[in-house]
Amino acid sequence: MMPPYAGLPLLGLVHVGSYLVDRKTWPAQGLAEWMTLRFRFTALTTFCCLMGAAAT
Repeated sequence: MMPPYAGLPLLGLVHVGSYLVDRKTWPAQGLAEWMTLRFRFTALTTFCCLMGAAAT
């Protein structure tokens, strides 16, 4: 188990990486209109992970 100050930034990076993969694959599946919501989700979760790590 990782301590929060190390694990939360890693989790934030995983969210960004997942978004980058989705940005390339979703339009081919007809899901391009969901990318705005997906970006907002990624930005919010990454921000929360980084703030949580900064608070520890």
